Amino acid sequence: MLPKGLYGILSLMALIIQSLGTEVGMSSGNGDKEGKTTDEPTKTFPDIQPRNGNSRCSPGTWSSKGTTPCNDCSPGSYSKESGVTSCLLARAGYYVPTPRATTETPCQSGTYSTSTGSTSCGSCPPGHMCPNNALANPQKCSPGRYSTGGLTECTKCSAGTFNSIQGATGCCPCAAGWYNDQPGNTNCQRCSNQYPYSGPGTGNRNGCSANPGGWAISPSCSQGSDGTCPGSSPFASVSSKPKRHVIHAPLCRRTGQKACPVYGFNWRGGKHHSFTSYECVDIENDLESCGGCVQQSNDGEASADGGRDCSAIPNVSTVRCHKSECVIDSCQAGFIRSADGTHCVPDL
Repeated sequence: MLPKGLYGILSLMALIIQSLGTEVGMSSGNGDKEGKTTDEPTKTFPDIQPRNGNSRCSPGTWSSKGTTPCNDCSPGSYSKESGVTSCLLARAGYYVPTPRATTETPCQSGTYSTSTGSTSCGSCPPGHMCPNNALANPQKCSPGRYSTGGLTECTKCSAGTFNSIQGATGCCPCAAGWYNDQPGNTNCQRCSNQYPYSGPGTGNRNGCSANPGGWAISPSCSQGSDGTCPGSSPFASVSSKPKRHVIHAPLCRRTGQKACPVYGFNWRGGKHHSFTSYECVDIENDLESCGGCVQQSNDGEASADGGRDCSAIPNVSTVRCHKSECVIDSCQAGFIRSADGTHCVPDL
């Protein structure tokens, strides 16, 4: 056992050592004699928040926050950058046919699109031309030219024909007693007084004659503002038969229409398909004249003009005309659509 005095001495020594250790700790890192600190003090950093694990949406996709999970851009829209919150609609004159697109595609010449967000381009309509790529508004054909659709440039009226309106889908023949020997003309010239006679559609001055032919001289050769062509009348023949009435096909002004002959039953002649007149038919959607004029139903087969009577296709249950094509939706019991979808064939 240590004496009490020794305990006191040891306690005092422990206090001195503790005091010296504190001073050494406070002066550690001080380098020069002037007391300047050479080591930087200990730095503290704020707590770093962990990421949520989501990454930015890739081009062609989007989300409300621009991070995963992402949605594909739908057809008609696209995104070309990462991390977007919405997709861009294709501009007029452009289209996007597939989802997850990163760019829009310009409509090719001969086609167009008028609205934003298009998934395809339409064929240039009749009476118009689409000469450039990325076209939003088709250009009307100028007088002396015409278009039946899908063209990059309107076609000139041939010699012997003309038109004087914009947006024409065809040309008028020069009336009898008139001629035109240059393509692309907006009017015809009257035959001279010395050679006043000519038939309709004469395309050369030499076609005018001093001798009357089968046609009377027309007093005028002007096209109506609605596209109506000038008429020509044949000379009356010395006969008991009634005078022949010449019917001219009209120029249809609406897109997708075509002047088709109308046939009726001729009771006196015993003919079931006697021509009576013309009418403008929407050949893109008309069920009985789908794709062109139809003279006879012919079991739904294509006519010489390319039209089909969709309603006459044998064994069809439901059918429609869409974009000038017969679309068979269903066949009668015991029949199925053919491989090319144009007929109903037995379900063997």
